[in-house]
Amino acid sequence: MKISILYIATGRYIAFWDDFYKSALKNFLPQAEKTFVVFTDAKCEKSFSNKDVKLFAVERQGFPLDTLMRFKIFMRAQEILRDCDYAFYFNANIVFNDVVGVEILPSAAEDGLVCALHPCMRKRDIYTYPYERNPKSLACINAGEGRYYVQGALIGGTSAAFLKMTGELLANIDEDLQNGVVAQWHDESHLNRYILYKKPKLLGLEYLCPDTAKYRSMCRGKPKILLREKGSPEFGGIDFIRGKSDVRKDSFWHRLKWRLGLK
Repeated sequence: MKISILYIATGRYIAFWDDFYKSALKNFLPQAEKTFVVFTDAKCEKSFSNKDVKLFAVERQGFPLDTLMRFKIFMRAQEILRDCDYAFYFNANIVFNDVVGVEILPSAAEDGLVCALHPCMRKRDIYTYPYERNPKSLACINAGEGRYYVQGALIGGTSAAFLKMTGELLANIDEDLQNGVVAQWHDESHLNRYILYKKPKLLGLEYLCPDTAKYRSMCRGKPKILLREKGSPEFGGIDFIRGKSDVRKDSFWHRLKWRLGLK
């Protein structure tokens, strides 16, 4: 079984790459043949020269284009994806905390797609989900429609289903931009619209758990996939990692405040 793993890390987000790569090799579908498709503006990572890493140079476009245009970026690697059985995209700050096996793979009945439910929507009514409501956007979901809200941090499926989704979402986003429209939650808004009438495999909290005591305690057993806190002093603070500031907030006092929840 051949798996392509798409990963975008521009600017300081490259700080997450090493832990992602090592944990994916060890814990994500351990028996599969994996190809890491990395889109980055970094050049000095030693692991980039490994045979299982295919590197694509990209430049930062700034917010929100860095996230909104990820489907356009994915299409650059479509030949690699076509040569694999499955394709997965993961946010830069993900780490595989335990073994993730074949249970994550979708069936034909699940439209060949895998998505992860958003933990903040667990107890909310669908009328309060942050769907795009602007009828001028192709991501629009009308009030009363929808069944669940998924994150853009983990998307996967058979390579055929993934490429079909990527092509359609790219076309929709491009049309929105031509009409001067940007969906409220960018690519995530378009993803939720795409799966509105589909039946993807839906992963629970243990497969995309924010790395906080609150959410860890809500998991049934050990979280398999963690979303590391981008604002942590370990990475210099949220403004530093996003490139909004050159000042690292990683002093003793910053770390103490973080541990006490005084962010």
